Order: sequence, then C-alpha cells, then structure tokens
Amino acid sequence: MKNSAETNANPHTLGIVDPKSEKSGFSLTSIDEHRLSIGLLILVLLVGAGYGIWTLMVPLLPESAVAKTVSRKEQALAYCKDRDWNNAIPLYREMLKDDPENGYATQRLALIRETQLFANWREIRKINKSEDSAGPSVEILDDEAEFFEFSIQRWRELRDNTRYRRLAYERIASLHAYRSSQIDAPEEIDRAVKALKEMLDKGLVTSKGIENSDPFLDLQDHPNFQRLVRDEKRNKDFRAPLFSVP
Repeated sequence: MKNSAETNANPHTLGIVDPKSEKSGFSLTSIDEHRLSIGLLILVLLVGAGYGIWTLMVPLLPESAVAKTVSRKEQALAYCKDRDWNNAIPLYREMLKDDPENGYATQRLALIRETQLFANWREIRKINKSEDSAGPSVEILDDEAEFFEFSIQRWRELRDNTRYRRLAYERIASLHAYRSSQIDAPEEIDRAVKALKEMLDKGLVTSKGIENSDPFLDLQDHPNFQRLVRDEKRNKDFRAPLFSVP
C-alpha cells in the first residue's frame, strides 16, 4: 500500500467530521443552523422596520403616489350613485366584452336604462298635464322608445340565466304594463300578459303575486288576468304576501 498523504488522509484534514465522534465544539451543521436563525431574525426585523417606515410616510405622500386598486364593478357602482350613466355604461359593456355571460353586468345595464325610462315617462306626464302643451316632442318620444327597447332587450337576454330568470320575466311584464298607460299604448297590455304567461309556464312566480303587484293593476280588466292569478297560486313556490293591495 502507498504510504502517502492521500492514503493516510485524516478526516479532519479533508473537512469531513462525524458529529457522533465530536465530544465538544460546533459541527458544521450546527453552525449553519445558527447562522440561518440569525439571518432569518435580521430579515424579520428589516421587514418590520420597513413596514413601520412606510406606514409613517404614507400620510405624507401625495395621493398620486399611493396606488389604489379599484375594480370596474366598484367604479361603475360609484358612477351609478352619482347618476353618471355616461361613465357607468361603458364599464359594464367592458365587463360584458370580457365575459359575455356576465348576468350582473347585463342586469345593471337594464336597470340604468329603466331609470332613464322612468325619468322620461315623468317628463311626458308633466308635458301632457300642461294645458298649453302640444304634447311630447319627437325627440322625447324617440328617447323613450330607445330606453324601453334597450332595457327590454337586456332583460330578454337574462331569461336563460338561472340567477336572473325570474326577475327578467317580471321586469319585462312590468315594463310592458307600465308603458301601456305612460304613452297611451293599449297593445302593451297584451304583451305584458303574454310575458306573465310565459313566466308561469316556466314554473316561475312573481315576487309579490300578480294580483298584489302595482305594475299589474292595469291588467285586471284583461280577459286572461284571473287565469294568470289562479295558475300562479297553484305553483308550489307561490307565497301569498302578508298584506294585499287594497
């Protein structure tokens, strides 16, 4: 056998130490763990100090320097609260562009147009009550037709949406019923009755009951009205209201 430094190498000279053979001192493993613990402690202290400094500095920074993440939904709702329809509508349309099945955005668009439609109807009533008025202008009537058709179309799109189906049918029937008296359009009565029948055929019921809902008061003289009331009451999901419309 060769008698050389290679063949007679001491484990200590090669940097190989058996922890079980050491009676005292630190092993390489214990030294690494010790350093790691100190490093982690220092890191935690630095992060805490940085957060504390940032917390103190934020109130002193201009608003433009503090990033705020606001979703399109939140932005659109804020615009709606301010009745800023021109800014709210594009946001809901963007949401639909990214997700064509977004029932929430479709519903919000329908409700915005409904709000504008009811404001238009109030204006028409006011004009019609004026003795020296020649009736609503063509522009006002065109706006009414646009608001109505837009809202009706959005609700129609929600008839296949499980979450909004019942509301969609009820709003379609309500808008037709309201319109019959707002612009003197008796043909809208038949359309409202048709929408309610379709709703009942789908196994759905109205929120308050057909005969107890204000929008359907003008339908009471229709020959099919009582049949609709009876059919709705036969539905297991029908719940009679505590108080009825006198």
